[in-house]
Amino acid sequence: MYVLARHEDVRDALTDHQAYLSVDNFALEGGTRTADLPAVPITMADPPYHTALRARLRRWFAPARLRKQEPRVREIVAGVLDTWQPGQKAELYHELARQIPTRVVYAFLGLPEQDWERLHQWADAIDDSLPELRTDMPEFLAITRYLGQQLAARAASPATGEDVLDGLVHPADGEPPLTPVEAVIHAFQLTIAGTDTTASLITNLLHELLVDRTRWERLLADRTLVPAAIPWAANSASAAARMARRVPAGSRWRS
Repeated sequence: MYVLARHEDVRDALTDHQAYLSVDNFALEGGTRTADLPAVPITMADPPYHTALRARLRRWFAPARLRKQEPRVREIVAGVLDTWQPGQKAELYHELARQIPTRVVYAFLGLPEQDWERLHQWADAIDDSLPELRTDMPEFLAITRYLGQQLAARAASPATGEDVLDGLVHPADGEPPLTPVEAVIHAFQLTIAGTDTTASLITNLLHELLVDRTRWERLLADRTLVPAAIPWAANSASAAARMARRVPAGSRWRS
C-alpha cells in the first residue's frame, strides 16, 4: 500500500478513474471485496456506473431540497437536546454526535420514526465491523431485509417525490430503473455511511472548540460565528482520514 500526500498526486488519484479504481478499495484494508456484495455501492463504483448513480442521487441532495428539510432538522436536534438536564454529564459521541445525523438521515430517507432506534442499533453493529462487511452477520441481514420491505412497499404505491426511498424505486424521466437489490444496497449505504462521517465532524468540532476553552466562550458570546466554525473544524480535523483507491495490475507508478 502506498500513501499519497502531495496535492497533485491526491488530485490525480481522485480524478483519474482509469489509473485509480474505486472497485475493491475496501479490500486494501483487509475489508470486503466488491464482488462479495449483492450489488455495487457508490463508494466502490467507477464511471460510468458511478457517474449515473451520482447524478441520480444528486437531485435528493440539492441545496434547495436540503433547505426545505431545515424545520425537520431543527425539530430533531431539539428532540435530542430536550432529553438532557442542566448539569448532566453526557458521552458526546454516542448521545449527541451519533444521535443527530442518524435521525436526520433516517428522516431524509423516509424511514418511519418508530423504527429509528433498532435501525441505529443495527447500523452501529455494522459500523463497528468495517472495513470488513460480513454479509452473513445478523445485523446486515436484518437491516437489508427491513430496507427491502420498505422499498417494496414504496414501489407498490404511486410516486410521491418526497424522499430518497421514493426516488430509488420511482426513477425520473430518462433514468433507468434500479433492480430491487441495487435499491436496497444504495439505501443501506446511505443509512450507514451517511451518518458516520457527520458524527465524526460534530465530535471533531466540539473537540477543537474545547481544547482551547476561549474558542468555546467566543462562540457562546457570539452565535453568528457558528456557521464559520463548521468548515473551520472540517479543515482542522477531517472526518475522512483517508480515501483508498486501487491501481490495475501491471500499472507503473508515475513519480
